[in-house]
Amino acid sequence: MTVRIILDTVRPPETSWCWRNDWYSGMCSAYALVLKFGMLNAVSGKEIAKAFISRKCGIKSETCANPNVDLRDARLFDIEIMAEAFRIPPREVRATFLFELLPKSGTKSSEHLRWCEACMARGFHTPIFQMTLVSACPIHQMALRTFCRWCGQSIPYRLRQDLLAMPFCCPHCKADMAPGLRDARASVLVPRPRERIALGETVAFLRLEEETVLAKMEMERRVQQYGQGELIFSRPSADGRMSRYIGFVSQVIDHLRFAKVKAQATLAMEALERAERGMPAAAHPDDEDPALQYPSWGNQIERMSNSETVGEPRGEAEMRSVTTVYQAVRRHLWKHVIRRHRRCVIAAARHLWWRTDEETTASFCPVAEAYIRWRMSWEGCGTPRYLFGAPRRAFYGVLGWVSSRPSPCPSHWSRPTQHWVIDHIFANACVESFRERLADAMENDAKGTIHWKGAFRPVRYDTYWAVTGSDVQGDPTVVYLRCPMPHPAAAYGLPGGRQHRKTHLAQLATIVR
Repeated sequence: MTVRIILDTVRPPETSWCWRNDWYSGMCSAYALVLKFGMLNAVSGKEIAKAFISRKCGIKSETCANPNVDLRDARLFDIEIMAEAFRIPPREVRATFLFELLPKSGTKSSEHLRWCEACMARGFHTPIFQMTLVSACPIHQMALRTFCRWCGQSIPYRLRQDLLAMPFCCPHCKADMAPGLRDARASVLVPRPRERIALGETVAFLRLEEETVLAKMEMERRVQQYGQGELIFSRPSADGRMSRYIGFVSQVIDHLRFAKVKAQATLAMEALERAERGMPAAAHPDDEDPALQYPSWGNQIERMSNSETVGEPRGEAEMRSVTTVYQAVRRHLWKHVIRRHRRCVIAAARHLWWRTDEETTASFCPVAEAYIRWRMSWEGCGTPRYLFGAPRRAFYGVLGWVSSRPSPCPSHWSRPTQHWVIDHIFANACVESFRERLADAMENDAKGTIHWKGAFRPVRYDTYWAVTGSDVQGDPTVVYLRCPMPHPAAAYGLPGGRQHRKTHLAQLATIVR
């Protein structure tokens, strides 16, 4: 007799986790992801370690028994499992770990949590906050906190049991650091495009600083090897402006000093331009009126009243002169720099008939993008199509540049000389601004997208300049300017034939209002 025994058992369900896609905001840290995961699934630190620690690390059993893992380092974690749990690509999971984002940041980062209170209140934290060089939040411009506001204790930046007992709370005093996540309709902070750009620029600065430190160490090693003196390095800057400015000032001073002693000048630290304007006059610099050397309010007002009685006002005359220079620079760029990409510029301007502030579009010909955005900024135009129509108003970008700067010349100099100096300074800044626009356009072409920033203003554009002389025959006016930096090398290799225009038109076709 055969007896069949049937056991009524339920098959154990597969392990599944809860996750909200809108809780991943991009550019966030592994600390924020792990704590959000623990909050949604109500799991302990041991369970998270059991789920995410890699079996290949060799210490998984020991780690799961008493988790204490540095969240800056991704070596102990299984990236593929984390990507599946958070529903994001593995490369984005790696970017949440600081040592993957900045591999040489071990000694320049903190092992304790550094956070922005405004970001953390809505569940956002980025790994760059752990860098000691970053002292303020790029989004809110608030100083980063390094200890709890209520108990004064530091919070470890690690995967630990006490941190997962109450996620986003201080493990010492249990103070809530993210009250926005506990609301019924919790919304995580998602950086806007402008804020993403600020975070990206901070990461680029930190990477540049890493390369600078390595170069400094190598140079110091060579100096010691050759028995020379110690090298002095300026503080790191993202665009190197401070070091270029120091080189420019040093070169101007050396040029003036060696011009007096008739000695050979040192090698130029910066490429320097020198323009001289001689104004015939009967007076000598030593015979100037003392009232002009030490002007008071009374004689200043008297001189201004006498000088403004004839001709057009000073501001209008400067604007007319600078506008002429801008139009000359614009013609020069159109004839000698744009050249093979003129059709690209015209096609892009005709296609973009709407105001593009704060919009994100597909990229197109970088030379056309640079020229269009350069003209939009200096002419104060928000719609590319209007650039090639009849001018309807003044060039507000040029007007803002002139209005935001004091005169670089003494008030008693002749009006033509003052205009000549301002024109030289403006032309140099104008050419340099196009180089920056072209460099940005090359980066946008590599990314495939363009973010039309509305906050871009030409008022901030300046150049390094120095003015000497007395505007008399024996001591003419001299202007020193730093030569504009060369355009990006990649811009010279761009093709300009039919295939390029065909690709350009196809990219424009994907941009719709």
